Amino acid sequence: VDSSAFAKAVLGGPLKGSRSAGKSGSFFYFSHDDQYCFKTLTSSECKFFRSILPAYQEYMLTHPDTLLPRFLGLFKLRFGASTTPFVCMNNVFPKGAELHEMFDLKGSTVGRFTDEEKKRSAKLVVMKDLDFPPRRIAVGAAMRIMLNGQIAADAKFLQQAGIMDYSFLLGVQYPRGAVPEGDDVAAAWAGAAADGDGDTPTAAAGALASPESSETAIRRALEGDEVISVFQGCEGGTRGPNDIVFFFGIIDILQQYNMVKRSETAFKSLAHGTKSGISSVDPEKYASRFVAYMESLID
Repeated sequence: VDSSAFAKAVLGGPLKGSRSAGKSGSFFYFSHDDQYCFKTLTSSECKFFRSILPAYQEYMLTHPDTLLPRFLGLFKLRFGASTTPFVCMNNVFPKGAELHEMFDLKGSTVGRFTDEEKKRSAKLVVMKDLDFPPRRIAVGAAMRIMLNGQIAADAKFLQQAGIMDYSFLLGVQYPRGAVPEGDDVAAAWAGAAADGDGDTPTAAAGALASPESSETAIRRALEGDEVISVFQGCEGGTRGPNDIVFFFGIIDILQQYNMVKRSETAFKSLAHGTKSGISSVDPEKYASRFVAYMESLID
């Protein structure tokens, strides 16, 4: 990231944002140009992030098409005697994206819906697993292989780091002036599988076959070469059916499977009589379910 461009984006105007809608209660801000995100962390998240930083850096350098957040810095903001850590990362959605739908998907079902009042009160709300209609994320055969492969690789890294409770963030942009409504929405999504609009990936199929070597990746990074993911070749996203553009990212990746989460697993398993639908499961089960669920949605 160019230092002067970064400073201009961060300091060139007031930050936009508010308290997170999630359970963490963290604060989430965007730079004035929507290019960067800032999220406050708990002290335990900060400590954990620092512990996995070497492995995270190695993974990001050798997997340029990763869907994981691209963290650009870890900072601390001091207010008198109190200190608040926060991270800066790239926005999943590119500058200028006109989002019409947004989904936060985990592959779990318990509590995974958005309140009806929120749906009615806001123009764009983040929907969850149980809100996701019976559609397929149609991107074409070649891109499907690459996307499923990258999700599996990212989930494996998170599993090895002892991380769970992350989400697949999906943004949907319909063609300008042609936003479908009602039954037309399902028809627009369904068109892709038959039309094959997604069969033109932005890089050769098989680009994810093997990670880039650490030496090559580090040299490229030092030379300042910008990394453009294979999933960002169409207006910053991936082309779907009928000129729909999908934006992808895996978010909220700093949740350890700690004692609090283990207790949540035990409590919710008893309350619901099963572990299958709850979010809080161990990293191995979480990754396996997450990958299988996303494979079931991507066409």
